[in-house]
Amino acid sequence: MSEMLPSKEQVLHASDQMMNLLSPSNEQDRNLIKKGLILYRQGSVSQVRSQDDLVKARVQDVSPVNVELDLNFVSMSTCTCPADELCRHITAVFLYVYAHKERLGTFVDQWKSAPKPDQVIKTFSPQKQANSHKKDEPKQESIASWYEFFEREFQSWQANTGYSSVQLAQSLHHTFYAGIKRKTPMKPEVKRLYLIHAANAAIEKLLLLIEQTNPNEYLLQQIYFPYMDQLQDDLYYELQELKRYALPFSMDPLLEDSPEKFHGLLIGGKAFQYDRISIYRMIWSSLFRKEKWIDQEREWLEKRKQHEMNQDNKFLAECEVALMHLHFLQKKDDLVIERSLKLTEALFPFTLNWIEELADKKEWNRLNTWLSYIEKAAPAYLENDLPFDEKRMPVRFLLRVLTNYCQETKKEEQFERYCEMLLPYSYAEFQTFLFVQGRYEKWLELQSLIGFGVYELDRDYLKEIEKQAPKTLLPFYHEAVRDEIEQKSRQHYKLAVRYLKKLRTLYKKMKKEDVWEHYLMKLMEEHKRLRAFHEELKKGKLVHD
Repeated sequence: MSEMLPSKEQVLHASDQMMNLLSPSNEQDRNLIKKGLILYRQGSVSQVRSQDDLVKARVQDVSPVNVELDLNFVSMSTCTCPADELCRHITAVFLYVYAHKERLGTFVDQWKSAPKPDQVIKTFSPQKQANSHKKDEPKQESIASWYEFFEREFQSWQANTGYSSVQLAQSLHHTFYAGIKRKTPMKPEVKRLYLIHAANAAIEKLLLLIEQTNPNEYLLQQIYFPYMDQLQDDLYYELQELKRYALPFSMDPLLEDSPEKFHGLLIGGKAFQYDRISIYRMIWSSLFRKEKWIDQEREWLEKRKQHEMNQDNKFLAECEVALMHLHFLQKKDDLVIERSLKLTEALFPFTLNWIEELADKKEWNRLNTWLSYIEKAAPAYLENDLPFDEKRMPVRFLLRVLTNYCQETKKEEQFERYCEMLLPYSYAEFQTFLFVQGRYEKWLELQSLIGFGVYELDRDYLKEIEKQAPKTLLPFYHEAVRDEIEQKSRQHYKLAVRYLKKLRTLYKKMKKEDVWEHYLMKLMEEHKRLRAFHEELKKGKLVHD
């Protein structure tokens, strides 16, 4: 069985990351490369397969391990061995794929000759950090003591860490964050709340480091964002786990002291605005539903909003969305919608989380209130001069939510209306919707509207339509034949003949051979001056001398 390997471009992209992640001046990194080379040269890497940016492989060491090498974000690669960070097995798999695209010595030479950063992260493993603070643990029942502990651990991490911007996020995640997660309280429900705050503290410090180092857009998205994304996933998981417990009254003081600790999500740094606001709302929706807490938070937000308006509006949008979320929690949807429509169209993607939350809870009556907002706000947002992906992503998100709503409420015609309203950004969902319903004629009309020709369509779709409703394909192929002939080149005439053969098959299946003969004769008469076209008809055995 032949191995599927990534492209040379993908491998070289991963190579650049490896050179940044590992320093030739660091003994541990040198040993990592050395051990990876030994495993590779021993033939320990096997079962290699690649899909998109992920390479999966098996590495035979003392015990066999499974590796997933992420070529886009090497630091996010995983291995089933006990190591917390980049290990010899991941390195061996990288060297394996590199050797299939370039001379391995090229990578080693370039890595050894790479310029040394001014400050290289020192080796400081999570275990060493844990051992250095065995006696330093937070009190179990105090939010303040938790954050004092987080701060001490962060200061200790900083004292043992350089500021190489490429390695900074990785070290923060695998050393500082991993370290504070090990100091959890014993009570299960308190443990969950502690881990929520630990993830929040890690986000707070990640934002701080971004503010201090000011990384370029590439580093921000390719190096820092994967850790932000992982922290968001961790928070979501812990919030879901916490819901499994009936929280005792003894936890009220912990919850009472918690809200202010999440203010950093709003005003702790400008990076990852959408994600920061989403996390803030997720936490409030899950933890803080008491009117007293909402009123206290609103009071703080109003003061902060006024401060932003008097200054540079740096975090004004965050304050606006947070205030609207508090209204949403109190089911004041009309007020939230009114405010959303008054603000910029750029706010539209932020409103989708509210729509999703209502759909998840099956609050269909409340969701009905939002439909008129969608019909106004979505088209207005799509009129903005934005990259395609920035329009496509919120549309995909919205239609995923509306799919459940329309199915549950038996309003599938409403889903179709939204798909039509959001074209072309809704094409993928709309074409699937029509095909599943067996509305093949409408499906083909959609392809024509978007501008897809026969050769661009999925063959499996066309085969199914040919089987179920061959008649609907006739106009589509007629148009394709017409378009190819109009190009007036031999290559296009060959394509026209190919589509004519398909038409002949369709007419035969429908037992309409006479209609086919009439159509072909008329076509030949219409284009009798196109000698090359007639020659291709003969070559294709559609006509005979």
